[in-house]
Amino acid sequence: MKIENLINSVGKAIQDSYKNIEINSVSNFFNNYFDEVADENSNDVIYKPKTVEIKLPSSDDSKVILAPVATLVKHNHMNIKYVKVNLNINVTDEKEDEIEITSQHPKEKNSDTENKDNAGGIEIMFKCQDSPEGVSRIETHLNSIL
Repeated sequence: MKIENLINSVGKAIQDSYKNIEINSVSNFFNNYFDEVADENSNDVIYKPKTVEIKLPSSDDSKVILAPVATLVKHNHMNIKYVKVNLNINVTDEKEDEIEITSQHPKEKNSDTENKDNAGGIEIMFKCQDSPEGVSRIETHLNSIL
């Protein structure tokens, strides 16, 4: 395997994990704090916030308000800030612009890995970064619609 393919594969796996965490977080938010309701005017499903009735004292009578449950709890969002991957590798072929590698178990001993010059470790660190300016502007516009 080319080292570039290894890095791309690990990076894609991390991005897929991040995407799954995001989707799961949004799904949990809606499942826990909203009810799905059929829209009377169409066949669409709309989300209605789950609420609790709160009786507040007032000067003349008590006032009852409906408070959305989502506003009463703190929302923690799990996120990936960075991922560090340590791999043991064996260099099988080295060209000017290309390195071919195989994975190597740390305790693996065979004739191919006996030569310590071709075996070693690699550490890859992936960090989250801010969105590009164009994506940030689109997100800001979409948030302003709410």
